[in-house]
Amino acid sequence: MEVDLRIIGHIRNLRETHYRLGKRKIKPLVDEYCSKLGLKSISVSTIGKVTKRHNLFFQKQGRIYHNPSSGWAKRRLSKRLRLRYSPKHVEFGHLQMDTVLEINQRVKLYLYSAIDMKLKLSFSLLYFKLNSFNTLDFFKKLELVYPGQIKSVQT
Repeated sequence: MEVDLRIIGHIRNLRETHYRLGKRKIKPLVDEYCSKLGLKSISVSTIGKVTKRHNLFFQKQGRIYHNPSSGWAKRRLSKRLRLRYSPKHVEFGHLQMDTVLEINQRVKLYLYSAIDMKLKLSFSLLYFKLNSFNTLDFFKKLELVYPGQIKSVQT
């Protein structure tokens, strides 16, 4: 890769004055510079290679203010609340549902079951397929049998 030293000097100058400019933002400025001098322009990837080979990485001089109340420090300071156990409901209407697969003489049987832990009420039905139609059917039949209003379902 051969790049004119004037182009490398211009890229160095741009990177020193505007240290956060990347290769894509430098490209139009280099094109303008090359057209003024009558040089052949270079591509974006070549600008990246020149930056890397000549170590044209500069930082802002002087002291940089760091605001601890913003960014990663704020996320690090605020710990996420983790629960060891799920909250226990004190009223009725919070159900837990699950299915159990049972294979009997090469026939798959699915046992749908729902339990209200506070009311100590359980309801189970047997289906031959595990699909959304049977789940909806089970839930409608559960609503007919359940003595109160169903508030939430955990599966």
